[in-house]
Amino acid sequence: IALVGLLFLFICDRRSRLPILALGLALALTLIVLENSPHVQSANRYLMKVISPETSMEVKTTGRIEQWRAFPSAFSDSPVWGFGPGMSRSVSLAYSGENLIFHSLYLQIGAELGLVGLAILTLLLGMLIRNGIVHFRRFGEIVPFIGTLSFLIMALSVTALDSLGGTLLG
Repeated sequence: IALVGLLFLFICDRRSRLPILALGLALALTLIVLENSPHVQSANRYLMKVISPETSMEVKTTGRIEQWRAFPSAFSDSPVWGFGPGMSRSVSLAYSGENLIFHSLYLQIGAELGLVGLAILTLLLGMLIRNGIVHFRRFGEIVPFIGTLSFLIMALSVTALDSLGGTLLG
């Protein structure tokens, strides 16, 4: 989320380019200096676990990939109305074998409320995107748009209906 936000800021705001490059350089130098510290080594082990070709997608995504694979079947069984509010956990269990709510806002809304819910969600998110673009064009301030973009990315892997998601939208 942070990288996408910084990339978008880098692209849209010329004044931010030099500070972002300086931040990236400072971060790279810090990692080089602290390369042998226990904290960086621990982070490297975790990173290698995530990016290693020997690690399965199921382990990398802690069951989320199964939910993405199962969603088309679940959605096709009840596309218009979904299975009902609060049914995400049982739908996920039935279709993916994971006893978790769908770990994506989009999957959860699709499973629980079908096309109706996804249409409403698209309308609401579209209004936020539009308002962010209008605000940027009018005032030259990109932060509201980046907040919405960050929320959209966050919602790919979690339901985002929590305090962090609200902070990004706020």
